Amino acid sequence: TLLCLPCWAVHVIIEPILLATNQPPLIAKYTSLYILGLMPGLFFFALFEILTKYVQTQNKVLPPMIAGVLGNAVNAICHYAFIYHSDMQFIGSALSQSICYFCQAAFVLIYILFSKIYVHTWDRLHVEMWHDWGVWFRLGIPGVIMVGLEWWICEAGSLTAGLRGEEALAVQTILNNIESV
Repeated sequence: TLLCLPCWAVHVIIEPILLATNQPPLIAKYTSLYILGLMPGLFFFALFEILTKYVQTQNKVLPPMIAGVLGNAVNAICHYAFIYHSDMQFIGSALSQSICYFCQAAFVLIYILFSKIYVHTWDRLHVEMWHDWGVWFRLGIPGVIMVGLEWWICEAGSLTAGLRGEEALAVQTILNNIESV
């Protein structure tokens, strides 16, 4: 969740970055507006991922899956309401995605609190939990870099395809969707 701060910093200045990479000004403007609407959801998405991993490490996979399905149902309802029954247009899409991430994180947190699965792993704050952070960082930072590189390379591909024109961008989008299947 601490990595949300540099992401937010990039999100705030994304329009000049896109313009510096020769993206069309209108696309840079709309992308900037969309990302600003999506910014609140970034923290909740990170929180949902952390809470999901916490629950999954306790051999519980169904609750996060149900939270994801319920969150996506909220997302669909919000998309319908914001896009078709308000003047929010594409900003409504970004806000509905942020609401979805909030709901998903809230649903998993509610499960954790009501099922009391935290009792066996975390009872209260201890001074000892702040010890050995060096080991944690030595293990965690390479993982963050590895995942970050994967995402950055994918985003660099999107930027490059955007510079090549609509056809190249369409092909790249289709290939990304096929690859994810």
